[in-house]
Amino acid sequence: MERRYILLLIVIFLGLGFAKAQSIINPGFVRQTQPYEFNLPQFGVGLSLPKGAGFMVPVFSGKEVMLNIDKKTVYCFNLDYLDDDETNTFRFSLSDDDSGVELQITKDDDFNKIIYIERLRRSTAFIDILKSVKSGLGESVSYKVRKGTDIYDIHAFYKDGYLYAFSFKSGSRDENGFFKLINNFKEKNLNKDRLLYENRVKFGYYDKERKKLAEKPCAGYKYRKIGDKTRLSRILDIPNLNMSITLPSGWVYELNGRDLSEGEDGRLILDVDDLDLLDNSMIFAWLRGDGLTLMIRYSSKKHRSPVTFSNLGSGAKQVYSFSGDTEIFFDGIKAEACYYGTPDIQNLDSWFETEQGYYSFSVSNITVDNIDAYNKLLSSIKITDNAARNKKTKEKQKPLSSALSLKAKTPVQLDKLTIPKQSDIQLFKCNLSTIGATLWLPGTASDYKYGINTSWGEEPLRLDINSSTNIAPDFENMYVYIRGGTNYDVGCTLYLRYGSKYSMDEFIKDCIRARTTVIAWDKFDKAGVIKADDGSEWGIAFEKNNTSAWIYGQNNEYLIMMTVKAASEAELLKFCSALHKAKFGNVAPL
Repeated sequence: MERRYILLLIVIFLGLGFAKAQSIINPGFVRQTQPYEFNLPQFGVGLSLPKGAGFMVPVFSGKEVMLNIDKKTVYCFNLDYLDDDETNTFRFSLSDDDSGVELQITKDDDFNKIIYIERLRRSTAFIDILKSVKSGLGESVSYKVRKGTDIYDIHAFYKDGYLYAFSFKSGSRDENGFFKLINNFKEKNLNKDRLLYENRVKFGYYDKERKKLAEKPCAGYKYRKIGDKTRLSRILDIPNLNMSITLPSGWVYELNGRDLSEGEDGRLILDVDDLDLLDNSMIFAWLRGDGLTLMIRYSSKKHRSPVTFSNLGSGAKQVYSFSGDTEIFFDGIKAEACYYGTPDIQNLDSWFETEQGYYSFSVSNITVDNIDAYNKLLSSIKITDNAARNKKTKEKQKPLSSALSLKAKTPVQLDKLTIPKQSDIQLFKCNLSTIGATLWLPGTASDYKYGINTSWGEEPLRLDINSSTNIAPDFENMYVYIRGGTNYDVGCTLYLRYGSKYSMDEFIKDCIRARTTVIAWDKFDKAGVIKADDGSEWGIAFEKNNTSAWIYGQNNEYLIMMTVKAASEAELLKFCSALHKAKFGNVAPL
């Protein structure tokens, strides 16, 4: 199942709303929902990546950097970057949770295989020579080395003055996929793309004056501006996208643009210039608040391969038994749409075309309780594309109500769970001090790693003398992920609630409802809510095998979601017994 739809089910009412698209740019890896090529015209090489695979380039933006994301993705950059280990390494990922494979490119005008191997043998990191593998560049020099506490397999190829070294962790479960990726690394005729880039450099295309970028742009977004909570309702105006929308008071915005300023009338103005539209196949905006989420995507017809968004509904229909086509109106412009979810909790993707570009608006977790708030938000959208304005129909004041038929929530009966208070498993205390929570997890802290957003498992989990860590999601880093465990597979994700208001009883009931129309998932075996010793409430939903469970806790600003797999039902109950000692109190408002 696509991860986007899994998250929509997991995070009911949080409004993370990950939306399927032709290409999805996340902080870190850029993934595409179809097989595609990744090409390096300056070197005349490239490789093929499967559906869902991602890449990370050394430098996403800057002077003399060209990144065109498409079925044939092209990347060019200033070759001076090869002199620095920080900027000469590419990363590839086959799935959201693999360890990844790296490709390091270095200059080597005088390569000699015998000398190269001899130098390797003298290195203190060297372990052994491995069997060569084949790619389109020939046979590799392959060897095993130690990096810190980890062991890596390296497969190096030489071509025309450059050494290409692929590396990944020894014994990786994705090893076969990594070998397939290396096997299809080959020479290509990319002269057309190389000449395009060289001409741009020659004629100063990358020297054109641009406004200063955000001080701390997130990796993975070419430009990104993170906003704090807005103090008052105000208009967000994006002139070069020919649109505006009114942000309700207290909402948070994440904008994929060049610069954000405030106009004389108090409106927020997002600057996206023509070069941005040429360089980026999509421009994003995420708006969140009051438990609602709106994702805006725009693709300009100025881009060489604009995204039409017309295939958005196909993925949802493969996942949900409850889905269908509808239409919705934005500022009088008719858009095609697809709804999916359950009769009482629905999500909607929509898309339409104007003379200048393609738009998509996606909203998630729509219910009879929040549809009026969504109607008000979507009714505030204004499209100023002249051609589109001439084709407008009569404006509909309640766009979602016109597009969807929602039912009241189906009654759900929770189970009375009996969770023992004592267990004999080894636990360690993990104070998540910033979010006001204390968890007891199996094993020791050294068994766990954490990551922010999609950087899974990058950093070891470190606790101070008070068993505390300050890692926490914020408006810039939407969620934090902790994973590890001894004799258990534990995933713990910390989310912002973005103003969501619900009881744990209602939250766990929505989780049950959301499972009813997912084709690939069984219903929960049992689910209920228990109270910890400090009075905090924890929802637990057991899978049918009773060896895995979903666990949820919340306070006024944060949600904790844990997934746990154990060897047996008895071992799973031992893990759940630690929830009695857990704490989760309210914190100062963000």
